[in-house]
Order: sequence, then C-alpha cells, then structure tokens
Amino acid sequence: MDEDAKFIEAHMKVHELMTELLEDNSPALVAGIFQACATKLYSTILTEDEFQNLMETVSSSVSTKETLH
Repeated sequence: MDEDAKFIEAHMKVHELMTELLEDNSPALVAGIFQACATKLYSTILTEDEFQNLMETVSSSVSTKETLH
C-alpha cells in the first residue's frame, strides 16, 4: 500500500472514531482528547526545539477565543 492510500485509510479510521465519540460526548471533550494525543505523539517524534517551535506556532495562530460550534 502506498503512502497516499495509508494516509486515506488512517484518516477514514480516525474520522469514524471521532464521529462515534461525538454521539455521546461533547465536541470540546473529543477535540481535547485528539489534541492531547497529537501533542504527545509530536513530542515523541520531534526534537525539543522542533516541538517548542510547533507549540509556539499553534499557540500564536489562534486568532479568536470565540466558540466555533
């Protein structure tokens, strides 16, 4: 299986899980779990400097504090 196909398959699995979790949980709870998992994964695969730069980029890219749902 090529990388594009792997990406699509993984995306579909994660999206299905997200949709399932949203049936019984708030969007904020589900988003928080996915964000925490992503942050933990990035922290294990990036150097400390790369991780800090990523976190600073994410933090500074938030332009609004209004609820979007």
